[in-house]
Amino acid sequence: MTSSTVTNRIDRMEAKGLVERVRDPDDRRSVRVRLTVHGIDVVDRIFRSTWPTRRGCCRTTNPPTTRTSPGELRRLLEDFGDRLDRGRATGKPVENG
Repeated sequence: MTSSTVTNRIDRMEAKGLVERVRDPDDRRSVRVRLTVHGIDVVDRIFRSTWPTRRGCCRTTNPPTTRTSPGELRRLLEDFGDRLDRGRATGKPVENG
């Protein structure tokens, strides 16, 4: 993943109010990214709404699966954020799946 790809994704999450950029107090060249209150709420809702259908995946000890988990979580978060946006636009509740 390139730095421009990461920046683009952080920009999208920041525009949705999920994260905020904070200057590192010890290194002015660095910027930290942290979840906002809204971002924490979204993550909590994602885990609560998807846990019944995904709980089996957490029992694996398969190293290839473990390595792909961060990517899977990223896709899950992006998908859920997109569904939240569509739900807000249409007034329909977010559904699992």
